[in-house]
Amino acid sequence: SIFLQLGSYKTEKKAKNFIRSFKEKNSQLINNLGLNITAANLSERGTYYRVRLGPFSDNKDVFTLCIELKLENNECLIVKDK
Repeated sequence: SIFLQLGSYKTEKKAKNFIRSFKEKNSQLINNLGLNITAANLSERGTYYRVRLGPFSDNKDVFTLCIELKLENNECLIVKDK
């Protein structure tokens, strides 16, 4: 599956706060896509909580939305789950 990673935070609370704020500002762009948090253990750096939007079934859709989000001053990184 393909996702847009919108941010990576040191605490789950910060990730949840980001999601709440992001939904308020970008509801028209995200439509019915799911926002979720995945924990990533980065060994010596600790655990980071990554906020992801998706999954996307079409590569074109994920690239288009990433560009639209960047135009609205959001960060996004296209990631593929194994």
